[in-house]
Amino acid sequence: MTSIVSHQTVRLRRGKHASPEKGACVMELASMLAGEPFSDHPVSVCPMIGAYLRAVNDLVDDDERQLLIPYGAAIVGSGGSRPALRARISACSQLIRRIERLSSARAALLRWAFSLDAIGAICARSSLLFGPSYAFAVADVLLELGSGRRAGEEAATPGLGLGPAPEALPRVGQR
Repeated sequence: MTSIVSHQTVRLRRGKHASPEKGACVMELASMLAGEPFSDHPVSVCPMIGAYLRAVNDLVDDDERQLLIPYGAAIVGSGGSRPALRARISACSQLIRRIERLSSARAALLRWAFSLDAIGAICARSSLLFGPSYAFAVADVLLELGSGRRAGEEAATPGLGLGPAPEALPRVGQR
């Protein structure tokens, strides 16, 4: 008997997949939940959140990846707002700047010279230096930037409202 794979039974895996039977990343799960064609770039999801979560999905281990399942539903409907997209790009750029200790000129260059996928990947790698919990908290902040509670904010607060600024936290392996 063949089991049917649905959004309720899928196990998150690294990378892009041809169908849910082959596995799904968190973004492909979001496409299933949104009723869109199976894709790791669902139209209903903010491209910055998508870039960030695709990278986190691929960088964490299998057990931690399963903790992304609730984000599959949470991110549906996050796309479409240009002010929220700008705020999310700015938040990721600021976080990269703080963690990687970039000058403001280099951080500005990030926003204009790199694709959203590159910014998302760099932001994910940088936030994961402080562990998966920190990376998930960054995802929560990115979602909140478009929720109306923080819509249009530029996320200029130290640590993006995540408690201690990233540079005050021990990096993974330095605890």
